[in-house]
Amino acid sequence: SNRNMAAAVTRSKLMRWCGLVQQSVGCRAAFSGTNGVPLPILTLFTKKYEPCSLCDEAKEALAKYQSQFIYEEKYIDDPANEEWFQRYKFDIPVIHLNSKFLMKHRVDEDLLRRALRHLRTG
Repeated sequence: SNRNMAAAVTRSKLMRWCGLVQQSVGCRAAFSGTNGVPLPILTLFTKKYEPCSLCDEAKEALAKYQSQFIYEEKYIDDPANEEWFQRYKFDIPVIHLNSKFLMKHRVDEDLLRRALRHLRTG
């Protein structure tokens, strides 16, 4: 089913993220959210080399939900991320959930909770 395929893709990403060391406690925790469903990956697109007060606010808002996803940051001002820079240079912070756009500029906590709940329950 599509749900199993999505879970397999997420597990594959998590295996890479864990450095293929599935035995570590952190990796096992990442593979099993509630009910054995893999935790989603939340990506915050931000800047590394310049201040971003909205990004700082987003990080604070996301901290309340940190147990419900795997958090990663992508720095659009890193030369290796030129594509993301071109796409989001006027919109950060931008948040993706499982590689899909979720929101930009500010964290909409209601939308985040609904999206996380949907991923948990299908």
